Amino acid sequence: MQLNKYKNLFKGKTILVADDVDDVLFYYRALLQVTGVNIVEARSGNEVLSICRKNPDIDLIMLDIQMPNGDGMYTLNKLKEMKSNASVIAQTAHALPTDRSKYMRLGFDDYICKPLRSETLFQILEDHLNGLDEEPRK
Repeated sequence: MQLNKYKNLFKGKTILVADDVDDVLFYYRALLQVTGVNIVEARSGNEVLSICRKNPDIDLIMLDIQMPNGDGMYTLNKLKEMKSNASVIAQTAHALPTDRSKYMRLGFDDYICKPLRSETLFQILEDHLNGLDEEPRK
């Protein structure tokens, strides 16, 4: 994949990556380094909520469905109660063909399955981060 086209593309944006697997967090850091995005990490649902309370300007959350201390669904519901403006993307290794529509119906803004494909990840980021400065957020 040609990463040069993503150089500084997301500069000034903040992504919270929530996953309890160190290799997944490392992958995000390594892949997204070129984009200029600020990456914040959480290893549990409760940590996601704590970070979002302290940092309301987070633009996007990559939220693992199966995490300790607050799974993805619990965490999403709490984020909605907090009136978070961040786009929340479900990520899971337990993928079925119908999962995308299922997670969208449950209130997620998008869905990605593991193992992560860089092309899919960058498309999701472009879809949800580009234009945030030009149009009102939900």
